[in-house]
Amino acid sequence: MGSVQKGRFVPEHHLFTAFGALCKNREELTLADPRTVEYLSGREAEARTAADGWCCVTVDGWPLGGGKVSGGRVKNHYPKALRLL
Repeated sequence: MGSVQKGRFVPEHHLFTAFGALCKNREELTLADPRTVEYLSGREAEARTAADGWCCVTVDGWPLGGGKVSGGRVKNHYPKALRLL
């Protein structure tokens, strides 16, 4: 599910892929959106639909992973082993 780091809960990738469709705070992408490639490559992306805090990143409604929104940017938390090169 996640871990506690510095007194805060940090969700794991699998939590978002399993239950992300139920998340209220989502960054909604489409397959054609260039931010999808940014996210899959491990880079930050502009947040357009998610509020600050942890969010699920979805592509065409399907949960892809998670991120943390701060200052209008989705900080990437996609596992390094799954990222595009």
